[in-house]
Amino acid sequence: MSLVYLTKSNQIHGLARAQYEALPEMHRAAKNLYYVIYPKFFQLEGMRMRVLVIGGTGMIGHQLVPQLLQQGHTVTVLSRGNRRPCYLRDVHHVVCDRHRLTTKDVPGTFDAVIDNVAYTPEDAQTVLQVLEGQIGQYVAISTAFVYPGLPAVTMGTLEIMSEEWFSQHATPTPHEVGLHAQYVQGKRALETYLVDFAQIRQDLGISIIRPGLQIMGPHTDDGRFAWFWLRVQDKGPIWIAAEHRWLLGPCQVSYSGDVAKVLIGAACVNQPGIRAYHAIQPELWSIEEYLLMMASILEVRLDIRYAPSSVLNKSLFADQGTYRQPLPYRLALSTERTSRELGMTWTPMITWMKTTGQWVSEYYRTEIPAWYAHRNQELRFSYHDN
Repeated sequence: MSLVYLTKSNQIHGLARAQYEALPEMHRAAKNLYYVIYPKFFQLEGMRMRVLVIGGTGMIGHQLVPQLLQQGHTVTVLSRGNRRPCYLRDVHHVVCDRHRLTTKDVPGTFDAVIDNVAYTPEDAQTVLQVLEGQIGQYVAISTAFVYPGLPAVTMGTLEIMSEEWFSQHATPTPHEVGLHAQYVQGKRALETYLVDFAQIRQDLGISIIRPGLQIMGPHTDDGRFAWFWLRVQDKGPIWIAAEHRWLLGPCQVSYSGDVAKVLIGAACVNQPGIRAYHAIQPELWSIEEYLLMMASILEVRLDIRYAPSSVLNKSLFADQGTYRQPLPYRLALSTERTSRELGMTWTPMITWMKTTGQWVSEYYRTEIPAWYAHRNQELRFSYHDN
């Protein structure tokens, strides 16, 4: 399944290996030969493209646009203009609300449109209608949250999911409420719209890119990586709710730099029709391994401790708050198709961790984020109350 296991002795981590080894010998040999003969799927090597990037100034945009420029592509970035990273001086930057887009804003033709901020069918519809006949490939970022039954996967028996899991139209369920549920429903509806649109416009290539449930990398203050990095860096104990311990592996996350590589790879697919790719790191690991790798990079001793949530809430917040951690999700997404059809080579975990950690350390050098403000309470609890 193209997955890499950091702890080979872990019984759960051996799931994909066991399934692979169970294949008939001839089947496995044929599959391996297929990887050698067809390393990429209808891709044009060395091609130079005109690319329109929609929403190219965020976390993924900081990786995507420089990579496109480095490869020699001509890039137009469409954004609302709220952020202006330095690389915009090397592209044609169009400041515009996507829902007010006209052909005057982006004249000419584009080999590919990479849409980082399509959250609903209406978002994609505007672009595809305005640019009808002007584009060869449309690449949209979705999410692994679209998979039906995902909560059961992350909470129960782990299964390795392939892109085909979302092969039917998913309809939102009435009990799903809240901002996250709206986000997931929007992405499901977006994918359904693109599937239908591909049946109408059979000359257009459409790629749906599904990152994992967490995306790590520089140029974001969401705290998912930084919450743990800063605590490992200060050498103090890290507390984890004891009842969550069984949920802490195996986990998978996406690295923004590799999400960008998958987007570019999909944009280079010179073929009509619709397809989906996972953009997620192939390594599977436990939260302990995740933190140990941070500690090895920082060259510090790691101290992980466990206590019930009730104890942590009472000791740290006097029951007036909740001890929250951005724990990675238990997940196993296959990267086989992405590796085979796009010729994807993945950034090793220790490499992207170093890159992300260096950025985090510098970014928070003089700033104390809200999720780190109670760190002194954690340390007092660790050293005086235990």
